This record gives sequence, C-alpha cells and structure tokens, in this order.
Amino acid sequence: MKTQGTNCGTPQAVKCSDDSGAFGVLINGNDNEVSRNTVSGSNALSYDYNRDGSAVEIYNGNRNYIHHNVARENNNFAELGRSTGTADNNIFRYNLVRATCGANCSETTGLIARGTGTSFGPTKGTIFEFNTVYLNGPQSQAVVCHATCPSSTVIRANILVGVKNSLWINGSGWTERQNVLNGPINVPLNSTSTSAPARFVNAPVDLHLTGTSPAIDRAGTGFSTFDLDGRAVPQNGDCAGTAAADSGAYEYDSPNC
Repeated sequence: MKTQGTNCGTPQAVKCSDDSGAFGVLINGNDNEVSRNTVSGSNALSYDYNRDGSAVEIYNGNRNYIHHNVARENNNFAELGRSTGTADNNIFRYNLVRATCGANCSETTGLIARGTGTSFGPTKGTIFEFNTVYLNGPQSQAVVCHATCPSSTVIRANILVGVKNSLWINGSGWTERQNVLNGPINVPLNSTSTSAPARFVNAPVDLHLTGTSPAIDRAGTGFSTFDLDGRAVPQNGDCAGTAAADSGAYEYDSPNC
C-alpha cells in the first residue's frame, strides 16, 4: 500500500504510517527457517518512510531461524515488530548484509529490534550473531535496538559497519560481545569487542577476511559447524593455540597452519 498521508505529525494525522515497502520474505508466524537465499532490491519508495522494505520482515512471529543468507541492496536486512501477538526468540546467524547502492541506500539498516517504548515492541530474545553487515550510506545503521531494548537481546560475534551507527542500543542488561564494530556506537564496548578496522579482502565487493583481521578467532565457540561459504567452523585462523570461531559470516582458513 502506498498512500499520501495528510496532517502527518499532528493528532489529525491520516494515512501517515500505512505504507509498506518491498519484502523479500515476510514472516507472520512461528518456527520457520529461512536459509541459503540471496535477497536483493527490497527497497521501495514510501511516502511515510522515504524508503522502505526488508529482505526478511518478521511481524507477530516467534522462534524463526534466519541463517546463511546473502542480502544485497535492501533497505533493511531484518525488521522485527508486533501488534496483537509477539515477535520473540528470533535468531539470525551467518548472514551477509551489504547495501552500497548510492542514494537509494542512504538510510539502510541491518537489524531493527524494539523494546517496550513502542507499540511495535518488545521483541524479546532476539539473537544476532556471526553476521557481516556492511553499509555505506550516510545515515546507515548496522544494528538498532531502541525504545528500551530488551535485556534478553544478544548481539554477538558480528562484524558491523555503518556510517551513522554500527550499533545503537539503549536500555540495559542486553549482551554485546565479541563484535568488530566499525562506525559510531552509543554505548561502551564490551572488553571482548573491538573497533579496529575489520580488514576485508576488498570491501565492499569481497567481505571475506584477510589474515590480519581482528575478527579472526575472536568469537570462541560458534553455533554452526560451517560458515556462509560452507567452510568448517572453527579454523585456527591465527595459527596460535587452539582453533576458535571468527566473528562475522566468513571463517578465515590460514594457508600457514
């Protein structure tokens, strides 16, 4: 639906929040699995939101597992919301998210999760880990969890690149650790995370890791036996000690050990 609203921003607003963009996958239900897809171009004009659309939209859906997907040039990778139902315990692992399409990607986001301070939240128990998000629009945000982000939210072992924010999160009690965050953040980093450059092979074209990436062996224990390429996890990427999982969607396999 795309309609021109009137009196937007006032108590007399009409049709000012009824637009929806393009969705690659829209989930309105529980216990679904979305895996091994490439989703691109979910990015449409919206009178209400300027640009709108998501590769994976979850609305009133719980316990959905979104893993090992590639999302390119979408307005959002994943947005979570609820109204009469819930949108809890959704998991995202080993996804590659890239948006570098100029003006149409100026406000892109990776993940949008919500707390109790909005009628579309809370989205409890969201787990976002082992994902690589690379956004270069001037207002881009890799991960946003707002309106008092639920304490059950886990943002772990990702590489997050965004110009406006690599991570914006409020509330308290949530988990942020083992991430590589390139771009502004609004909270102190956990001691296991870093803001050092991710050191990709050739960003944004090739977002695999080089041998000097701080993501290598940063994540410790993983929750999948293979990365986005199907490479075994973990590899001993730094050739020191025991093998450990890398942060991000790609595991580095060193040729030297």
